[in-house]
Amino acid sequence: MKGEFSKSKVFEPIAIGTMEVKNRIVAGPMVMNHATEDGHVTPRMVDYYAAKAKGGFGLVHVEASYVRPDGNMFSRMLGVYTDRQLSGLNEIVEAIHAYGAKCTIQLVHGGRVSGPQITGTQPVAPSDDTPPLAAKPRGLSMAEIEELVECYAQAAVRAKAAGFDGAMIHGAHGFLISQFVSPYCNRRTDKYGKDRYLFVKQIVGACREAVGDDYPLLIRISADEFLGEEGLTLEETTKVYAPLVERLGIDCLDVSGGIQERVYYNIQPLYTPRANILYLAEEVKKVVGIPVIGVGRINDPRLVKQVIETGRVDMISLARQSLADPDLPRKMLEDRPEDVRQCIACDLGCSYRHIVQWMADCAINYEVTREGEYRCAIRRPVHAKKVAIVGGGVAGMEAARLATLRGHEVTLYEKSDQLGGLIPLVADMPKLYMHELTNIVSHLRRQMDQLGVKVELNTEVNEDLLAKERPDVLILATGSKEYVPDIPGIDGPNVVTLLQYLREEEQIGDEVVVLGGHEGAEAAVSLARQGKDVTILEESDHIADASFLKYVGRQLLLQQYLDEEGVQILTGVKVERIGKNSVTYTHAGKKTELAFDTLLLALGRVSDYHLAADLSDVAPEVYRVGDCLEPHSIRHSIHSAARVALDI
Repeated sequence: MKGEFSKSKVFEPIAIGTMEVKNRIVAGPMVMNHATEDGHVTPRMVDYYAAKAKGGFGLVHVEASYVRPDGNMFSRMLGVYTDRQLSGLNEIVEAIHAYGAKCTIQLVHGGRVSGPQITGTQPVAPSDDTPPLAAKPRGLSMAEIEELVECYAQAAVRAKAAGFDGAMIHGAHGFLISQFVSPYCNRRTDKYGKDRYLFVKQIVGACREAVGDDYPLLIRISADEFLGEEGLTLEETTKVYAPLVERLGIDCLDVSGGIQERVYYNIQPLYTPRANILYLAEEVKKVVGIPVIGVGRINDPRLVKQVIETGRVDMISLARQSLADPDLPRKMLEDRPEDVRQCIACDLGCSYRHIVQWMADCAINYEVTREGEYRCAIRRPVHAKKVAIVGGGVAGMEAARLATLRGHEVTLYEKSDQLGGLIPLVADMPKLYMHELTNIVSHLRRQMDQLGVKVELNTEVNEDLLAKERPDVLILATGSKEYVPDIPGIDGPNVVTLLQYLREEEQIGDEVVVLGGHEGAEAAVSLARQGKDVTILEESDHIADASFLKYVGRQLLLQQYLDEEGVQILTGVKVERIGKNSVTYTHAGKKTELAFDTLLLALGRVSDYHLAADLSDVAPEVYRVGDCLEPHSIRHSIHSAARVALDI
């Protein structure tokens, strides 16, 4: 129905203290590693935040920014610790304000999460016996705590001086403030141990005094650390924490969850259902009178609308989704929810990359964080070329979309009867929630339809076909094929490949050996949940580290699933031979024979570029993209395709 979204409560204004926000959709904060090495703003960051404001977000949270150099956690994290940063911060503010959005900045100190490799100093924490992460922390003295309180206050002053409409105190996700609040981290015996909220009280009080009564202060909290009685619980948050910060004068509560040991609650991976921690904010909303922002893997405009209109929370914060599609609010306002590029929670461009100290981006949206470069490429005058794309996976689809946008005449050929390559197949992994991988396939298919891209399904491309069509540019997106090692018995009757399992081409017995603990980890969970007795054999010394499994939260959750299902895992294994119903392997110098009904082969993939040699002369320009270039990840497929399509 026309107006269903544009007339929704989602687009009613809301007050946060003295700040009026034009709608209820928040661009959530995400560390992107695009600042300078000493925490100053770069032009790339200005474009990135401007895009979110232009896309219609009512409130844009600028990412976590460290209040003192020893609180830095990332190689190119944004800082708010010196007045020299004000000019750059104001550039971000003005870019956001130009499109009618409000903005805040997150104030943070990493505490035990800050690494010596970044700061050059030992991490600090509430106490010497605070559980370590990468390095053992030391407990803060009383004097040091007072100094840090002042650092937060001065950071809030800088936020106001730079023009931000409010400041958000980061009290969530296992960083320093939440370390004081958490019984898991705070082992002090003095007044900061007897009152775990004293640090919060002092910081909020100092910030309020520094910025005045009329300047909006927000706080983000982890309402539940999911450590059971060892950590902060939702019960304590609703009875103590949330009412306390409201009494202290906080104007808005942004409610998240988790701690570093439970990072898959901070950043919920693919396997988790949408809005799976939203209930935390709902419970907090029941006990406070200030606006409450909810979070938790929300990527669908319909879900945003339902959550706001039913009053579950006052505002919705979209972090990864604001990368996947910064234009989500505008598309809702224009009643085009079907055009939203929905996040797939792969975490390959965002979470994984910033955790390993690389610049973050979005796996399924090449434009985000490259806004200036992208605008130049799209607008650059081109001489229209005839482009043939072979392969209808996401790499081929993205190449077709962008090449058409640039004005080329594109035909995409796919030998099967559907688009998407391996994605639809993998997304249907039995007993493991991975369906939302297909979000990007659906989006690309719709965009191609709207652009009028010519698609030829059930078409096997050969030299004769291309000689007839005479393309100016040939883009090979033919994907990859499963790697089959040279092991005696590998072609036995009870050996099946991962794709054969997913296609249900073979019967799977009750006793299953999965050969390959990286590519096969998800299948092992899937099989175990069907009642199979599963053993993983892996040659390396660890598992669950395939190119598409790099985000640590996804790895930890997958390992938890394997443990829960009783999957036996053997690493450091060398397989000698495969018999009809047994596999012989060497482990720790001992040769062992293990019986099976089915052996599932999951050892990765190799590029399928056989056409490259055959077709090297059929067009003046020939490119390979995606798995055809290098079997890797969905990010590599889409980004490699985007680079080629924007360059031709």
